[in-house]
Amino acid sequence: AFLNRPVNSPVFIPDTLRALKIDATLKVLTDSVISNNPMLKMYAAEQESYKTKMEKSRLMGLPMFGFGIDYELLSKRSDVMGPGNGADMIMPMVNIKLPIYRKKYTAMRKEAEYMMNASKNKQTSALNSLQVELSNALLNLKNAERKIELFNRQTNLADQSLKVLNTTYSTAGIDLEEVLRMQQKLLDYRYKLVEAVVDQNTGVANIGYLVSKQIVTAAYLPSNN
Repeated sequence: AFLNRPVNSPVFIPDTLRALKIDATLKVLTDSVISNNPMLKMYAAEQESYKTKMEKSRLMGLPMFGFGIDYELLSKRSDVMGPGNGADMIMPMVNIKLPIYRKKYTAMRKEAEYMMNASKNKQTSALNSLQVELSNALLNLKNAERKIELFNRQTNLADQSLKVLNTTYSTAGIDLEEVLRMQQKLLDYRYKLVEAVVDQNTGVANIGYLVSKQIVTAAYLPSNN
């Protein structure tokens, strides 16, 4: 869903699962949300349409003036005598329209103004929700990074301990169960490390979804599909 792929798309698992990182601050990501998020863009376009409607209603409530010229071709008549016989007729025209029901246009303008304010409130609410989601996503990302660091250390320590136990088991004959317990602990740390990497990469994809922008480097995508 985060990558906008069909649910039946094949998933190719790389040999090595690498942890992705985002080198961007909350402010930079928030600016990206404001610039790229389609919902916020929709509200902005909606407000522009209401602003145009308000201006249209205002203009419709103003007096309207029209100027024009009426030109009529006339043929010369034999039954009429005079110097103007057969001359074309040119008549200037003035049209004035006074809006009587101005309250109707005032109500239309007020309605568009209220709708625009409602759209602004929705846009603010949507932006606040996106900022909260973005902050939570960054927090989860930091937690995943800390877990990766922790389980890396624990995996290395467990691996060293297991090597010591294997040497001691082969020379001093310690209990085999102690070696098996350390092997199980090492496997658990490795499994938790993979889970932490998955959480971090999912967090990166989630942030990319919120900012409506690809934040995974192009070099990573071809090698890992």
